[in-house]
Amino acid sequence: MKDKNKKFLFALALVMIMSAANNVTAASLSFDTKTKNYRLGETFSSSFYLASLDRSVNAMEATIVYPTKLLELIEVSTAGTESRFWIEQPKRDNSGEVKVRWLILNPGYIGKGAKIVTLSFRAKAAGQAAVAVKDAQVLANDGKGTAIKTSVSGVLFNVSGTTDKLKDRKIEIYKGAAKVAVTAKKESVVMMPSDFVLSSLTHPLQNTWYHGDQARLTWSWPKEALAVSYGLDNLTDTVPMTDKANAKREMVYKDLADGVFYFHIRLKTAAGWTGATHYRLNVDHSSPSLAVSVLQEDNSKLPIVKYAASDQASGISYYEISFDNGPVKRFEKPGSLMIGNISKGRHVVRIVAYDRAGNQSGDSKIFEYEPK
Repeated sequence: MKDKNKKFLFALALVMIMSAANNVTAASLSFDTKTKNYRLGETFSSSFYLASLDRSVNAMEATIVYPTKLLELIEVSTAGTESRFWIEQPKRDNSGEVKVRWLILNPGYIGKGAKIVTLSFRAKAAGQAAVAVKDAQVLANDGKGTAIKTSVSGVLFNVSGTTDKLKDRKIEIYKGAAKVAVTAKKESVVMMPSDFVLSSLTHPLQNTWYHGDQARLTWSWPKEALAVSYGLDNLTDTVPMTDKANAKREMVYKDLADGVFYFHIRLKTAAGWTGATHYRLNVDHSSPSLAVSVLQEDNSKLPIVKYAASDQASGISYYEISFDNGPVKRFEKPGSLMIGNISKGRHVVRIVAYDRAGNQSGDSKIFEYEPK
């Protein structure tokens, strides 16, 4: 059996085939935003939708662009969307662009509007902030990846006002926790002592995703420190309140949901309260969703394995695929594999999807091969 396994050849054919454009049917990409006027410091969200009324689609890609001088991107969320499978999970990096590459398997999507992704912004400067879409393409669910004529609509936000007086913001930060009130106001800033150190044993690297629903943070206690104030939420720049000062040097949060959180801390010194230091926590303790199918196309003599996975938090890292308990091969993207040099009879293919936090989901398919 081992010798036979060495002869099997895997030919990778991506599901998203970028065929020549065919302007047969119209699709649309647009934002659903009820309010377009905001003041400095306000946070708001806008969802990106795909619509195709008379033809099933199974893939799209686009790049959403926004002005970094006017808007800060604080979250990119695929929660509650139609995006069951992602070729590449959209990322938040404040580069001014968000790349969206989306895939849905048979029977594809047809309808008035599938929510693809939701972007959350903070207004950081006054002006007219245009959020636009470029390099957009929608593919038909026709087995050929036919490009469909697509209309694209951006959105314009008006930002005005001042940051001197902002209303309190309340955010529920984790399961079973009380809501933390955060007051942002204009004040003089005291520098954090140079020997202050903030770290996490559970999340040592801020740009890495970690498994588990707990986060432990510890910090040093400089000689200038008189008290400390801290908090956890999903905003990048929260300044913790100062009315509950204490002398703790460690904090453990339990039952965290999947997603990106920020721990905020500042110290009280003889000169006053320091500015806040922020620490990012990437939490993902959920297994990916995996779909695997094996079929023998009418025009092919060999079986084809199709696979795709999605992960709402950290995104898919890679796939491991083996055939008849043979050597494991690694693939970075979803797609389809044609299995060559296969004998008649019963076979098994095993696929395991891993997300960036190390969570995994596996599926084995047993199938009968009958040469044509």
